[in-house]
Amino acid sequence: MTLDILDGSGAVVRHYASTDPTPAPKDEGNIPWWWIRPLKALSASVGMHRFTWDLHYPPAPGSRNAYPIAATPHDTAPGPTSPWVVPSVYELRLSADGKTYKQWLTVDIDPRVKTLATDLQQQFALSKEMYDDIGQLEAVSGRIRATRANLRAAAQSDAVKALRKQAAELSGAAGEEDDEAPPSAAPDHETLSSLTQSLRALLRVLQADDSAPTTQLAAAVEDRRHAVAEILGRVQAFETAVKAGKVPEAPKR
Repeated sequence: MTLDILDGSGAVVRHYASTDPTPAPKDEGNIPWWWIRPLKALSASVGMHRFTWDLHYPPAPGSRNAYPIAATPHDTAPGPTSPWVVPSVYELRLSADGKTYKQWLTVDIDPRVKTLATDLQQQFALSKEMYDDIGQLEAVSGRIRATRANLRAAAQSDAVKALRKQAAELSGAAGEEDDEAPPSAAPDHETLSSLTQSLRALLRVLQADDSAPTTQLAAAVEDRRHAVAEILGRVQAFETAVKAGKVPEAPKR
């Protein structure tokens, strides 16, 4: 059984399935397990069921759970790491036993919020750019980690060592115990790690309240987008160099 939530353009905002993993809560740092709300998947059993959508996009890839200090035992949800959806009409598609059922859902603005719809749309647009960039950089970071593993397994020629150094400089975090800690990035060169962290921080600021983004926030988003484009260009050049060097892939387990 699956439940898809689509926006007005037909794009999937959220996807749920009865097969979604629901691991039992466990201690997370200084947060005890009994503080945490258990994850719930769609029920595929016969009968009437209630399921809650938190009106957010899926958690940003690579996010760590952070919990509010105002806790309710066994029912404290982690703070969101993705944008709120904007007030609009959304389509629900529930698929079960080979059949699909459709229903419309209207998300209204909180009557206490007086922010103009255009301002909320701008807030969402900037937030979504940061959110999408986080997902893109997390995917790139995964590729770089895999490449670093391949480079460690390859014969250590001067060319391979140079590529390993480039990978460390791009990543900004050591990949394995036998890798040296990466050098600090030059002032005009972000690392994947530092850039992703700054995107997460900016997304949190954008989503902190229901207000129009300031000109400073809009400028910060533009700056981060330029930084993303710059590092993606460096990643492309690095991956082209790896292919040219014909570094073998790590064996599959």
